[in-house]
Amino acid sequence: MLAAFLAVILVLLGVMNSYPLILSRQMIFNSKEQAIRSQASLISTALAGLESFTAESISQAMSLLDLSSLGRIIITDAYGNWLYEAVDGSLQPQYSTIQWCIQGALQGNDCVWPRLKSGVFYTNVSMPVMPDKEVTGAVYLFEADEDQGAILMSLRSTLARISVAVSLAALFLSAFLSETITRRMRQVLEAINQVRSGEYSYRIKVRGRDEVSQLGNEFNSLAERLQQTEEVRRRFVSDASHELKTPLAAIRLLSDSILQNPDIDGDTAREFVSDIGAESERLARTTDKLLRLTRLDNKVEGERSAVSMSQVVDSAMRILRPLAEAQGISLTYLDRGDGCIWANADEIYQVVFNLAENAIKYNVKGGSVELLSQREGKMILLSVRDTGIGIPDADLPHIFERFYRVDKARSREAGGSGLGLSIVRDLVQEYGGEIEACRRAEGGMEFKVRFPIYDGG
Repeated sequence: MLAAFLAVILVLLGVMNSYPLILSRQMIFNSKEQAIRSQASLISTALAGLESFTAESISQAMSLLDLSSLGRIIITDAYGNWLYEAVDGSLQPQYSTIQWCIQGALQGNDCVWPRLKSGVFYTNVSMPVMPDKEVTGAVYLFEADEDQGAILMSLRSTLARISVAVSLAALFLSAFLSETITRRMRQVLEAINQVRSGEYSYRIKVRGRDEVSQLGNEFNSLAERLQQTEEVRRRFVSDASHELKTPLAAIRLLSDSILQNPDIDGDTAREFVSDIGAESERLARTTDKLLRLTRLDNKVEGERSAVSMSQVVDSAMRILRPLAEAQGISLTYLDRGDGCIWANADEIYQVVFNLAENAIKYNVKGGSVELLSQREGKMILLSVRDTGIGIPDADLPHIFERFYRVDKARSREAGGSGLGLSIVRDLVQEYGGEIEACRRAEGGMEFKVRFPIYDGG
C-alpha cells in the first residue's frame, strides 16, 4: 500500500515537473513565433514594393523600419546571395541553420524553427519576397531571448526544489506510517499467537479509533468469547465427569457390597439391586441429556412438521399426572387458543415435559401446577406456573447454564442433573422462540415460552 502511495506521489511529481514547463515553453514559442512572423511579413511586404531589388534599395527600405529587437536580419536575392545583413547581440545562429532557412524561403515556403537550448530561447524565421507570385528574394530573422529562458529555468529549478521537498516528506511519511502500521499489526499477530497457544486472557492495548484499533477491539472481543467458551467447556467437562462419576461410584459400591458379603440376606440384596437400578437409570438419563445437548450444539435437526401445542401438553400431562398425584399436587391445563409450531414433535414434547416435571418435583405438598397456552400476535405462549419454593433472584440469571443447580443437595435427591433447563433453552432457541423465568408474587415460579406460530406457508 505504501509502495503504491509512493508511486502515485512520484507520478504526480513527474507530471508537476513536466506539464507546467512544457506548457510554458510552448506558450513562449507561440508568442515569439507570432511576433517574428509579423516582423518578417512586414519586411517582405516592404521589399516587395521596391522597383529594383538591390542592396542599396534594400538598405534604404530597412532604415525606415524599427527592428531593433531582432538579433540578426539577412536578406538575399533569388539566388541566395546576401544583399543585406544586420547583427545585434553576441548570441548568433549557426551558418548551416541560416542556409537551411533561406533555402526553404527561396522555394516559396515560410520556415520557422524555435528551440530552447542552455536556458535561451532561439527563434529562426524565414519568408520569401514575392511581389508578383515570383520569388525575388528571402528574408531571414533570428532572435535569442535570454530573459524568457531565465524565467523558465527559474520555474524549473523551483519545481525541482518543491519536488525534492515533497519526495522527502512523502518518504518520511511513508516510513513513519509503515512502521506505525506494521508495529501495530505485529501486536495483533503476537496476540493471535498468544491466543493460539492457549493464552485466552491475552488482550491488545487499543489506542485510537482507526481500522487497526477496530481490529484490536474485535480481537479482544473474540478472545473474550473464546475465554468464556473455554471456561464453559472446562466446567462442562468437569461437571459431566462428576455427574457420571457419582452414579458409577454408587453402582460400584453397591455391587462390591453384594459381592464381598456372601451372607447378605435377600431383602438387603434386593434393596441394593434396586438402588443399582435407580443409579443406572440416573446414569442413562444423564447420558441421554448429554447426547441431546451435543446434537443441539452440532445443529442436527430432526424431522419437522406442524405440531399442535395443546396436543403436546395433553400428552405430557397424561404421563406426569401420576407423579403429581403421588405428591399431592394439582396439575391443570388451560387452553385459551391453540396454535401450531413448525418443529420436531418429540423436542417440543421435551420442552413441555421438562418444565412441567420440574414444577412438580420442586413444589410443596398440596401445591399446584398450572399450564396455560394462548396466542400473542404471531406467537404462541406456553406458561408453566407452580406454587413451589421458587428460585432466589441471585440464581435466576444462571438457571439455564449447564449443570447449574440452585440447591445441589435437593436437586440430587430429586434426581436432577442440572441439564434439563439447558436443553429446554437450546430447543426453544433452535425453533426461533424465547424463554424467560420469573418469581411469582404469591410464591413459586413461572416459566414463559414463546414460539412463532406456523401459518402453513
